[in-house]
Amino acid sequence: MVKPMNSKAATATANMFTQLTANPKAFLKTQNPTQVAALLREASALYYKGTPAIADDIFDITRDYLQTQDPHNPVLKEIGAEIAPGEKKVPLPYWMGSLDKIREDEKSLLKWKASYPGSVVISDKLDGNSALLVYSETKPHIKMYSRGDGFIGQDISHIIPLIQGIPTYKDIPYTTLAVRGELIISKAAWGPLFAAGKGANARNAVAGVMHSKHPNPELAAAVEFVAYEQLNPAAAASEGLSTLEGIGFHVVHHVIQPTASLTMESLSALLMDRRAHSPYEADGIVIFHDADHPQVPGKNPAYAFAFKSILTHEEAEVIVTEVTWNASKDGYLKPLLHFPAVTLAGAKLQKATGFNAAFIETNKIGPGSRIIIIRSGDVIPHVHKILSASANGLPSFPDVPWDWNDTHVDIVLKDKAAAADVQLKRMEYFAATLEMKGVGPGVIARLYENGVNTIKKMLNATEADLLKMDGFQKKSAEKTVAEIRAAVAKADCLTFMHASNLFGRSLGSTKLKLIVDRFPTILEGVQPTEAELSAIPGVGPTTAKQFLAGLPEFFTFMDDIGVPCKSAPAPKPISAQKSLVGISVLFTGFRNKELEAEIEARGGKVASAISGKTSVVVAKNPDDSSGKVKTAKELNIPVMDEMAFRAKYL
Repeated sequence: MVKPMNSKAATATANMFTQLTANPKAFLKTQNPTQVAALLREASALYYKGTPAIADDIFDITRDYLQTQDPHNPVLKEIGAEIAPGEKKVPLPYWMGSLDKIREDEKSLLKWKASYPGSVVISDKLDGNSALLVYSETKPHIKMYSRGDGFIGQDISHIIPLIQGIPTYKDIPYTTLAVRGELIISKAAWGPLFAAGKGANARNAVAGVMHSKHPNPELAAAVEFVAYEQLNPAAAASEGLSTLEGIGFHVVHHVIQPTASLTMESLSALLMDRRAHSPYEADGIVIFHDADHPQVPGKNPAYAFAFKSILTHEEAEVIVTEVTWNASKDGYLKPLLHFPAVTLAGAKLQKATGFNAAFIETNKIGPGSRIIIIRSGDVIPHVHKILSASANGLPSFPDVPWDWNDTHVDIVLKDKAAAADVQLKRMEYFAATLEMKGVGPGVIARLYENGVNTIKKMLNATEADLLKMDGFQKKSAEKTVAEIRAAVAKADCLTFMHASNLFGRSLGSTKLKLIVDRFPTILEGVQPTEAELSAIPGVGPTTAKQFLAGLPEFFTFMDDIGVPCKSAPAPKPISAQKSLVGISVLFTGFRNKELEAEIEARGGKVASAISGKTSVVVAKNPDDSSGKVKTAKELNIPVMDEMAFRAKYL
């Protein structure tokens, strides 16, 4: 039983609901199952009073969390909410249960279809307040009840004369008729009421009418009873709805289909259509087997289910549980959206890219946001459509100091040097650029965790240092140190420029090479002017400023790590056979250092971005329909795989 709280306890609970809404994943980890169950009960009680403390989606996230932590917790089997202390309780003449949901994948749907062949009735799942209407020979002839916990509810018959959709007793062809329906205000009727300040949303306004001894007449007159199930006399779903419609009830929109026709795609399409075209707010669709099934009090009917989220082979509707931010080597923070596991294109997914900070801000994405994600082929899942903002209406940003970049698209850490993620990724980038074989992210993470947390420390690490760390044996320590030493000895100054990451995210190896090739004396400390650098084709004023700003820090870095800045070996003479002078090649989907070197040795250029000057695109998958391949085809630039490129150009 939910007991009334004193003001201090109520304030504490309200604060907990605020924390839950802002970051459910983090907050729930601080609560044990008993505490989570108590929050769910309190949230249900407030919801059915018409004063919800949390959004529906946050409630679902919390309930799903409890399901994983304590699957047998009794709160998971509870329906609705107990009648509040002080309110008059009445035993319900009929069981008012709920519905199970099918949402994860097609397996559950296939199993259900096998159990219930024939036909189904698919109706709107209206987002109102459940009610039971009973007609009988005994006076008063018409009584109405709220659902309560399914067994015990409230007598709300006093609102019958005030609302729409209630046929008179003389219109009923039976001595007894029991009907379940939804008390709801239509979208059209709610618009003017909302504009007049009659409430935050229609569902809460209806709850207020139900639980008030003297309801607002204007609000009550807008409430409709929309029938969706005939309980007594028992009948198949379609027969019952047809009978109710004939009597004069407002009946829920419904269609009849063969059970065999049900697929996730067809249900998703119908759900999208009904959300758009239902005259009432609909938060899903309901599928009933079209046969006469007896009620089993205390249990959800096995012969029916609710479908509330879009799920096709490539798209899925999910609720964001958390937004995390990952720092790049340049200190740029990129959002990652977390959601309950869903299967798409044969893969189990729990995360999708949130693109950038501007996308999060514009769409107010955070816990409780309802989004549609898409995954096509092997592409990383991303947001296809925003259905609703976060539960608190605010974007979810990181709790570390950050600034917007100049374009107000990305956010950047204020203190990059202090961020462990940034330093770790810079070490990874350095090792990858110098092609340190066997010194990948796993090895570097192990070094970092053991205090080797800068590039300088990594280059100076000894076998003895590594042997003190878990995961290194004598042979692996020797191999790692030898590979680091060999890569450093082989690298030229241009490679170190690129690997140091000190010239900014938009100044990569291609532009650095343009500059060093034009002014090789830079490596000896002779600095060109900004105007001279800007005049280099493909460089320009912005890159020139960026390069000159990073140059002093780069030379300080080289002095600090104790490595001489040596020039690259003189290029081999361009082969007269199959010269690639004037040919610009762009790689996408893969890299091949040897092939790139051969292209440059023959006078060709390896491009970093596609443009009208690109001669050919060499792709891992020339049939790809996205990204650089798509752009190349739009620009009529030839696209081929590596084998075809070698055959034609080499």
